[in-house]
Amino acid sequence: MKFFFLLPTALACLQIATAQIVLSSCTAPDSIIAKYKDDADRLAVRNIFSDSSSYMDSTHIPKSWSDTALNALIAIYNATTLPARDTVVSMFDIHTFPNPVLDNIIVAADSNLAWMHQLHNNIIPTGEPSVDSLINNYHLNLTDYFAWIFFPYHIVVFQSDSNYNIVALSHQFETILGVFYSEPDGYAGDGNNITDSVNSNFVELIYSYGWGDCPAGCGERRFWKFHVYYDCSVEYLGSYGSPLVITSIPEIISDTIKVHPNPFKEKLLIENTHSAYEYQLSNILGQVVRSGKTSETTISNLDELSKGIFFLRVKTCDQIEIFKLIKE
Repeated sequence: MKFFFLLPTALACLQIATAQIVLSSCTAPDSIIAKYKDDADRLAVRNIFSDSSSYMDSTHIPKSWSDTALNALIAIYNATTLPARDTVVSMFDIHTFPNPVLDNIIVAADSNLAWMHQLHNNIIPTGEPSVDSLINNYHLNLTDYFAWIFFPYHIVVFQSDSNYNIVALSHQFETILGVFYSEPDGYAGDGNNITDSVNSNFVELIYSYGWGDCPAGCGERRFWKFHVYYDCSVEYLGSYGSPLVITSIPEIISDTIKVHPNPFKEKLLIENTHSAYEYQLSNILGQVVRSGKTSETTISNLDELSKGIFFLRVKTCDQIEIFKLIKE
């Protein structure tokens, strides 16, 4: 159903913007799947918490959530006719920034506990059933033991050979008597990243490349936006952010859409769309007060709108822009 719904839209856009939507595939060799498996699991965990999903308390990452992200990542990997794909995949090899951590966990516990003495001596199983059960069930290997002289607890670091929702696993450790706290063994700093948003018709993926003292927070960053539809076709929506002067790979960068005047009274002038575009004008409550598709450069008859703040969303086949406007 989704294939037949999306195909006319794809063809229409292809007539307006060259090679913005291409057919692709969501299948790949095991080596490529392994290359993006951590990214897919990490995107799934991020969405679990951003959506306040019931899976927040589940240590296991839901496969359907991970597969949705993995299919989108593979589709972009396979979209070799898009120059932007070469930029984010071949040139910069962009992956998710490793936060949240998926396979490392810190446990701080009373150093006088018998099972902590066992871990200090690298003895597993420890003899404490609750601890040994978690170690066994989640394939945990002891990687570090820190003995803090001035604290009543020591810290152990475990690493798993599989990916999990480490926050949920931390909560399980915290139910054990004598554990002060448990948390993912996180990363500091900043770097390249992929973010996603799952919609009814497509998955939006935004790749970003950061530079400029990233350990303290990247001072410069460039973004590339893609929509992956559920027939695995890929739409490239353009790039934005800091100018990328270090790449010789051509990018499809559209002229910035401009809207004026602002404040406005009875009409808005739209520049640099170059073709038919869709628009939605919404009030501050999110109610759409005007919408349509046109190739005209003017949106008229706005004088009857009440004074206040409005948001205009303009969509062409190669970019989407949202403008905050004031009606006088």
